[in-house]
Amino acid sequence: MRWKFLPVVLIASAAAIAQTPAPANAPSPQATAPRTLQAGPVTADLKSSLDSKKAKQGDPVTAVVNADASLPDGTRLPKGTTLNGCVTEVAAYDKKAGSAVGSVTVVFDEAKTKDGTVTPIVSMVRELKPSPMAQYMASQGGGTPADPSAMAPSSSSAPSGAGSSGAGSSAGAAPAANMPAASMPSAAASSSDVAKKEAAEAPAGAVQTAIPDVVLAPPANASASGTIASNGKNVHVDGGSQLMLAVAVRPQQPAQ
Repeated sequence: MRWKFLPVVLIASAAAIAQTPAPANAPSPQATAPRTLQAGPVTADLKSSLDSKKAKQGDPVTAVVNADASLPDGTRLPKGTTLNGCVTEVAAYDKKAGSAVGSVTVVFDEAKTKDGTVTPIVSMVRELKPSPMAQYMASQGGGTPADPSAMAPSSSSAPSGAGSSGAGSSAGAAPAANMPAASMPSAAASSSDVAKKEAAEAPAGAVQTAIPDVVLAPPANASASGTIASNGKNVHVDGGSQLMLAVAVRPQQPAQ
């Protein structure tokens, strides 16, 4: 199944990179004026697993780009480029303590090519899928499909003509504000009363991923790349799982 890329616009300020513009009444408009960054689609394989029971804040997280990608500013991220980052927040599931959701928040803030070139980046995780091997094993077992999104009509998650345009689709695309990730429908949310209950208890803005029982939510900290979570248990994502990210080069900070 092909990835479906939604156009993405990332917003940057002089102090940090955020997904929303700075408040209009900010004390120093010149220093905090938002910048719009055009982000390009990048697909990568998670190098190691993520688990809310084991992860700790600051743990390194890496993913390897699995197809050549070009960002709107011309920066190339060839296949094999490593996306480096870390765990920024962890919430382990603990029913006794009243924690009903296990979650892990990560940030990918650096891209390093095979020749050693390092590029600071801003990124947002847009979609999460099982590894090809996990999908194959699930299909051979005859159980629940590894990719439930394959069962949903493509028109439910993307406007006509926006599904398979690939990395070049950002040109002339509508701003991301018109189609935020949180508006993507969850295939699992309406399948049963249990699914509806789980969707209601999941983090705000969470959408079902192609990995069963794992949702993707916007991070509370706008500088992070995304939050993965599971309701009623610790979230676990295997190494080798596929990430679809929106990536832009981080602008240089102005000289003080």
